[in-house]
Amino acid sequence: MTGFDSIFNIISSISLAVLVLYLLFGQNWQIWRATRQIKQALKDLEKWRNYGIKQIILIISPLSSESITEQEIKEFISDMLAFFVIPPSDIDVNIYRKTMSLLSQREMRYFELIQTFLPKIQERKLLQIAALLLTTTEIDLILKNVRHNLIIGKKTNGYWFILKTASDISKNMLKAQTYRIALDTFILNKPIGDSIGPLAVKEFVNRIDPKFDIESENFFIIDDKFYCQKIDFEERILYCLRAKGPEIRTGNPGKAISYVLESVIPKKSPVKMIITIDAYSKLEVERSGTIAQGLGVVIGSDNTQNLDKYEIETLAITQEPKIELEAIICREALEEAMLPMSDEIRNSIPRIIRVLKQMIRSQTKSQEIIIIMGIGNSIGIEL
Repeated sequence: MTGFDSIFNIISSISLAVLVLYLLFGQNWQIWRATRQIKQALKDLEKWRNYGIKQIILIISPLSSESITEQEIKEFISDMLAFFVIPPSDIDVNIYRKTMSLLSQREMRYFELIQTFLPKIQERKLLQIAALLLTTTEIDLILKNVRHNLIIGKKTNGYWFILKTASDISKNMLKAQTYRIALDTFILNKPIGDSIGPLAVKEFVNRIDPKFDIESENFFIIDDKFYCQKIDFEERILYCLRAKGPEIRTGNPGKAISYVLESVIPKKSPVKMIITIDAYSKLEVERSGTIAQGLGVVIGSDNTQNLDKYEIETLAITQEPKIELEAIICREALEEAMLPMSDEIRNSIPRIIRVLKQMIRSQTKSQEIIIIMGIGNSIGIEL
């Protein structure tokens, strides 16, 4: 064997070793490298964010009164950083009308089918069974789609098709797991994370008017699905709405607000503002139960809720003068919205009420009318 052959064999052995190492550990190395880059980016972003906060504090401090502490300035900046704007819904008006009609028919037909099978069923059980059926249907659809994609991938030997299905499996499983949690929660019939909107409105009304009489002319039940309570707060007139509990119900907030505008509030009495309160999906870096305020209509993201969002937005811009749209959110993880309400979420209610009062005081005047809507599931929430 010549010296050249020896060198060639050594190079070949090294190349083979490198290839084997790459096949065995290449993915881990790529993940390590990507993680390292992400961590460095996070350090830079945090440094730049903190620099911006420092500059803001330097400008604010000389302008603020002596009674405002540095901690209060930091909290103010934190609240401003959390301020948000919810983009308007993008729905064609003709599609909206058709879809709302179809969804209304679907709900009635769904209840009819259950009542036909169980003629003596009570309303609470009817709503509970309907919720369990709809939730199980969502899990069934995910199951069928994943199984369908796997079979198609095997039939066509579609390597990338199967990889795509596998890459989506985590997202699908997280969604399905949330529905699985919901099944147990609906059986317990206790307030869940998604109940934060209705519960906050109930607590707000109880604090403002603890002697409120449901027999008074200022209490309405809209379409047997929504409570509406008219109260006075510091010379403002408030119409506070939430889905009727303690049954499993979210109702159609758009229809409820439309009814209040058209049939409850006196004519020629313009509404200044609509405030919606709801749970809102949090990022992993955010703490559950944190509160933020912003502009727009805060409401869930499925098709039915997007239609309600569209209806409220349309009502607001077609009134004269236009109605301002404000929102308060409670940040929660997806699974927390379906679990029995945690102390962390429940303890955010006083903060929601403080923000709500501040919003009314600073953005409205005496005798102006405000509609407050607690968006979310009324499960387990008594009158």
